[in-house]
Amino acid sequence: MSRIDPNTDAVTATIEFPFIESVGTLALAAGIESLWVGHTNHNEIWRVDPATNEITDTVTLGETDAIDCLVFAHGSLWATVFDGEKIGEPGVLETSRLLRVDPETGDIVTQFQTDQDALFTCLAAAPGAVWLATTVAETQRGVCGGLLAPLVGAIG
Repeated sequence: MSRIDPNTDAVTATIEFPFIESVGTLALAAGIESLWVGHTNHNEIWRVDPATNEITDTVTLGETDAIDCLVFAHGSLWATVFDGEKIGEPGVLETSRLLRVDPETGDIVTQFQTDQDALFTCLAAAPGAVWLATTVAETQRGVCGGLLAPLVGAIG
């Protein structure tokens, strides 16, 4: 993972995660002076201090949770996860969840389950809301099928 200076377009730091041995996707979020990193083949979210480029904390999720997206908003870390052992199986859609994680304790504060025909795919934050996009099972193309805003009441 690399840090790029937006003024010079130069790589100013590289952070290695040597324990990631398999191909997968990194999810990134920034919040409370930290960078949060997840990986689709790991059930952990790592907190990185951008001043030292060191991992300072680890949030461990469920044993088979695969992390898809991260966003930091409203004082919490939000993560979309699915059961990594069910990739390619019909039941993977039923395992898609959105987690709200307390960044200080690593506790899961709230969970939202997806409908059985949709997979959570994208997250974004705005004042008063966390936006969530889904991929509908019938398309199987990875296209965002719609935006939902059921989380406004949960943000409080």
